[in-house]
Amino acid sequence: MAMPTLHLRFANRVVGLAFSLALGCSTPAGHGAPPVSPNAVEAMRSAQARTAAPASFAGDWRTTYGRMRIEVDGNHATGTYSHGAGGKFQGIVDGDVLRVVYEEPGGVRGRARFALAADGSGFRGVWLAGVEDDAQLDAGRSSAWEGTRIVVVEGRVWLVVLEAYWQEGLHEPDYSYGEMLGAFFERLPDVQFRQRFFSSPSEFERLVEECAQLAEPVVLYLSTHGSPEGLASPHGLITGDLIGRSVARIHDLKLLHLGACEALVGDLPRSIRAAAGERACFPVSGFTRKVDWAGSALVDFTYLDLVLERGLDPASAVDQTRRLVAFASSTTAEDAAIPATDLTISLP
Repeated sequence: MAMPTLHLRFANRVVGLAFSLALGCSTPAGHGAPPVSPNAVEAMRSAQARTAAPASFAGDWRTTYGRMRIEVDGNHATGTYSHGAGGKFQGIVDGDVLRVVYEEPGGVRGRARFALAADGSGFRGVWLAGVEDDAQLDAGRSSAWEGTRIVVVEGRVWLVVLEAYWQEGLHEPDYSYGEMLGAFFERLPDVQFRQRFFSSPSEFERLVEECAQLAEPVVLYLSTHGSPEGLASPHGLITGDLIGRSVARIHDLKLLHLGACEALVGDLPRSIRAAAGERACFPVSGFTRKVDWAGSALVDFTYLDLVLERGLDPASAVDQTRRLVAFASSTTAEDAAIPATDLTISLP
């Protein structure tokens, strides 16, 4: 992608105005009550979520050792957690106490005990590897294992932008897709936006692991240079295998969008799905061409707006974007100032 020539803050204003006009976004008319801010909406929803937390171990948890899911049948409990390569456990519920035996890949086994908070919003516990009963757990050098309940907020969707550093030195100005996207979608209270940067495959994997802690649907946008072989980072290629294994941990991946040149021209979507295995039920979208920075930005803003605000499924949004934006398709006029991007989608 070519480096932008506009100052980023000015570009944000231009993009916001252009899409407000092109997509019919309304503006305040100067009458009546002021709009409710996204922060106020978030505060109200958080309060409702805390009130709605059931007094049970069953459900999803954000814990000391990653996301945890517990299922309870009578007094029997089974569960999984995402720490490291992942683990599983089974145990017995006795009132507000859950005792479990856990097992991790490689044969590591141990015991843990969790005590549920009175309102069901969290638990506190201890764990220790290699012990066989509670007496050993209490007598040994156990470690803390705490959790907070993840309560799904109805209607919320997360737009997470994971972006490689574009700049190669201090001589280059700051610029990123994520900052523009965040400013644009801030107006939608149901969209929770997050942007993070990665410089290596291991950092990328760690950031995707954090996405697995989100309870609501996720639209994951990967923004970097690309090729049919994978996505670029300053310290190594991010392959389809790594992408697939990483995103398979996300609980509800609504869309994986590859904001990179030529990402969909080859077998990258297929390798992503092969690595994701049985969790490969998400659409993968992106470009088959080497794309112009401004052209890809306009296409992506239109496409994501159709998904996040207009409620179109990704396949329909791709079709509409190709109709609305001439250079989103595979061909443009020979004298077109912005070349074709060929926005494409690969469905499961």
